[in-house]
Amino acid sequence: MCHELESLVQEFLAPAELKRQGIYDPNLVELLLRQHKQGGRFNHWWKLWLLMALQMWLRSKPAKMAKRDIRLDVPGITPICRPVLGAP
Repeated sequence: MCHELESLVQEFLAPAELKRQGIYDPNLVELLLRQHKQGGRFNHWWKLWLLMALQMWLRSKPAKMAKRDIRLDVPGITPICRPVLGAP
């Protein structure tokens, strides 16, 4: 992963923030990050970029509105990460 983007990854994909939001499973995001840093056959740049873009967008919205507008069940789309069940 580019060193220039590491601070953005740490800010927007921090496990504590993901857990607080309850949208994505922080363990699966962490796995994507670890695999991507390993390199080789793992190149998750587009998944990580989409996650960061969503996180940036969510941060720009009021918390109540952002959570209400997220749909996790889009037909025909395989989710990047499974939602955290029982999250607040």
